[in-house]
Amino acid sequence: MIKIYVEGKSDKIFLDLLCKNLKIDEFETIPIGGNNLSSSDLKSIKEDISDMRIEKICIIFDADDDYQKTKENLQQQLKNLQN
Repeated sequence: MIKIYVEGKSDKIFLDLLCKNLKIDEFETIPIGGNNLSSSDLKSIKEDISDMRIEKICIIFDADDDYQKTKENLQQQLKNLQN
């Protein structure tokens, strides 16, 4: 299974259709409501990492205004997974 975390509902709709069109059967898209991972999102991702049924975890955010700032923010949040 592939888990895909996205910003919003429209991203989920798009990626659901894309995966189906590409004949990817086992996937789940999860809209998180923005490009910041909440503590519950981080907890879910951490649990997904330990779940042997999940082959890949994707986090897809767009950089609305500032690509570098969005990238650094996401990197910092993902570092928190190690703690």
